[in-house]
Amino acid sequence: MSTAWWLLLAGTGERPYTEADRRRRPLRHRFPRRPRIARGDMLVVYAAGSAREYGEGRVFALEECVSDEPHLSGHERWKWEIETRRIESVPLPVAPTLRDIGVQSRSLGRHSHIRLTDRQGELSLQAFAVRL
Repeated sequence: MSTAWWLLLAGTGERPYTEADRRRRPLRHRFPRRPRIARGDMLVVYAAGSAREYGEGRVFALEECVSDEPHLSGHERWKWEIETRRIESVPLPVAPTLRDIGVQSRSLGRHSHIRLTDRQGELSLQAFAVRL
């Protein structure tokens, strides 16, 4: 099975993700519904609310799923959880934009995560490599 690429949202419309949040980001991600993300899938993390702060939506981290499968988190709102391995994380003011990885902000809607194409995954690798 080939590696899948996903865009994950960190933060919410009610509470945008901040640079302070990025610095203390745990090596896990939570979801309101069970995701189809699997071990080895690549994760591009988007900071909810970053467009208001920086003019464009920012993707600040590249991670890999290291969980065999999602498991219950014990959190009331964010019921499902996966463990991650951080590959790269960059400060929000200089982070790649959604446009850099070929994603339209309107495609996010009210989703906690969306599947990316292989091309968007390649663009994500390129966007983070430029900033390493």
